[in-house]
Amino acid sequence: MPAFAVEKQNDYTDELVEKALSLNLHEDKYWHILMHYEKGFFGFKSQIDEPSFFFSENGKRDPKAELEASIRAFFSNENIENRPDVCQYIARYDWLLKCLEPDPSKIEILTCDPVDRINPLKAYLVFPTGSINSPASMFGHTFVNVKTTNRNDLLSHAVNYAARTEETNGVAFAFGALMGTYKGDYSVLPYYKKILEYTDMDRRDIWEYELNLDEVELRKMVRHIREMEKVNIDYYFFDDNCAYNILYLLDAARPSLDLVGKSWIFTIPSDTVIDAFDKGVITGKSYRPSKSTKIRQKIKSMDDRMKKAALDIREGIISATEIDTVTKDKNDKIRLLDLSTEMLQYDFLDGKKDKSEYSKRLVEILRERSKLGKAEAGLYDFPLPKSPDTYHRPKRVSLGGGVDSDGNGFYELGLRFAYNDVSDPDYPVESGTQIQFGNTRLRYDIEKDEVGVEQVDIIDLLSLSPRDDFFKPWSWNFRTGFKKELVGNDNEIDGFRRELFWKNTGGIGLSKLLADRMLVYGLAQAEFDTDNALDHGWAAGSGFMTGIIWQVADPYKISVEGTSMWFGLGDTHDSQSIKTTHRLRLSRNVHLGIDAEKIFAFDVDRAEVSAKLDLFF
Repeated sequence: MPAFAVEKQNDYTDELVEKALSLNLHEDKYWHILMHYEKGFFGFKSQIDEPSFFFSENGKRDPKAELEASIRAFFSNENIENRPDVCQYIARYDWLLKCLEPDPSKIEILTCDPVDRINPLKAYLVFPTGSINSPASMFGHTFVNVKTTNRNDLLSHAVNYAARTEETNGVAFAFGALMGTYKGDYSVLPYYKKILEYTDMDRRDIWEYELNLDEVELRKMVRHIREMEKVNIDYYFFDDNCAYNILYLLDAARPSLDLVGKSWIFTIPSDTVIDAFDKGVITGKSYRPSKSTKIRQKIKSMDDRMKKAALDIREGIISATEIDTVTKDKNDKIRLLDLSTEMLQYDFLDGKKDKSEYSKRLVEILRERSKLGKAEAGLYDFPLPKSPDTYHRPKRVSLGGGVDSDGNGFYELGLRFAYNDVSDPDYPVESGTQIQFGNTRLRYDIEKDEVGVEQVDIIDLLSLSPRDDFFKPWSWNFRTGFKKELVGNDNEIDGFRRELFWKNTGGIGLSKLLADRMLVYGLAQAEFDTDNALDHGWAAGSGFMTGIIWQVADPYKISVEGTSMWFGLGDTHDSQSIKTTHRLRLSRNVHLGIDAEKIFAFDVDRAEVSAKLDLFF
C-alpha cells in the first residue's frame, strides 16, 4: 500500500475513534451489555475471563480503551489480512457500524454470511424445574430457545450457559461451583437434546415462556449469542451462573429491560423468569411435563384395580396381550397401555431394564396399543400445575414478634437469600422440598433490652419425596448453621440460659401422601453440636423427626413437626421439641406466618408463640 494511502487510512481510523468518544459510546449501556461490564467500587470490570475476547490489554477493566482498540481492529486497512474474523465479534461490530456509519469508500464494510442467513422467528425463555437431589440443579435452570424458519420446533436452537466440567459427584460439584473453580460458557445445540436431557433423563418438568421480541431484537440477540459462544466465564453458583448470564441475552435484544442491572447480590433461575415476566417481555407460556410427571398424572386417574394391572404389566406378571382380562373398556385399555409404555421407558432410562428385555416388551405393548387407534380428546386433560412466574420472589425479609411461656416479649427481623420452606403455601404439598440459604433471624429481647442473633442457617435442605407402589424414593435432610438452644445452668435463678450452638443435622427416612393435600413423613437423624456451654464443648447424638404437612386451601398451609434427640457422646442430654406453623398468602409477595413451639432440654421446658410478616423480593 502506498505511504500516502496508509496515512490517509490512519487519519480516518483516528476520525472514527474521535467520533466514538464524542458520542461517549464507551459509556453507552449497550456497549457495557455487549462486553458484560459491571460497575463496582473500583470501577468497571467485565465478567468475561477469555483474554481473546478483548482487543485492549486493559479491556477487561477499561471500557474506553476497549472501545478504541475495537474500532482500530475493525476499521483499519493497514493490515487487511490481520483484521479479526467479523463473525467472532459480530454483535459489537454491527453496533459500531450503526453508531459510527463509516464511509464505505474509505473502509471495507465486512459481513458475516453464516449469521446473516439465520432467520429467527421467535425466542423462548425456558425453565426446567429444580431437582433437590442434584446440587447443581436444585434451583432449576434457565436457557433460551430460538426458533428459526425450520418447521420442526424441536430442531430449533437451545442457547445454554453452564459450567464446563466432567464432575459427576454432586457435593464436589457444589463445592467447586461455590469456589469458582469451573469455567462456564454459552453453547448452542438442538432443542430436542435439552428436552431429552431434562424431561426424560433428569425427570424435570419444563416451562416455556414466549418472548415478545421483534425481528430487530431477535437478530441482536442472535448476534450476541454468536459472539459469546464458547467464550470462557468463571462459573459461580450464586452469581455468574446460568440465570445471571441468560439475562445478558435478553438485555442484548432489548437493553431497556435492564435485567442485569436489577439483579441483587445473586440471581437464581426463578429470578430470571419472574424478572422477565414483571418486565412484560413474556407473552405466553406452555408446559412440558417430565416422564415421571406423566406417569404420576396417569396413575392418579386410575382406580386400584387398574393400578395393580399397570404394576403387573411393569413386572411382567401379565403381558400386554392379556389386557382383555383386565378391562373391556377401550379408554381404560388405552390408558393402561400408555402408562405401561411410559413406565417401561422410565425403568430403562433408570437402568432397571436391560436393552433386550426393554425392546421386546416395548414392541409387544406398542403392537397392542396400535390396535386401539388414537385416544379420545380430553382423555389426558390433566390440570396444569402452578407455573414458576406465579410464585413469590426467592429473597425474603421478615418482620415479627412474639412472647415466651414466661411472658417475656420479643421482636424479630429476618433475612433469607433463598428460596422456600415446606410450609410455604406457594409450593404443592407433594413437592416436599425445602431449600434455604442464609436464613437469619435477629431478636430484640424486650425484658433484657438487648439484640442478639437467634439463628443463621448456612444451608437447610429437606426433600420429602412421597413413596408409593410405583416410585420408591428416600426422603432426607441436611442442615448446618447456628441456632440458640436451651442450656441447663444450676447457677442461674431460672435454671437455664440460651446459647448459640453450631448445629449439624442429617437424616434419612420415608414420606407418604395421605391425600392430595396431606403429606406425612418420618426421618431417622444424627446431630453434632458445638458450643463452649456444653460439657467438652460438643455433643453428638441420634433420634428422629416426624411431621405432617396439610395444604388446607391454595393460599393456606399448616405443618406440625416433632423431633426427639438423645445425645450420648460429649455433653449427654436429651432434647425434644414440637412446632406448628401456619402460613397464609396475602398477596404474591406478602405472606403471614404464625408459629408455636415447645422445647424440652436439660430438664427445662420452654414455649413461645410468634407472628411475622414475610416480604419477598
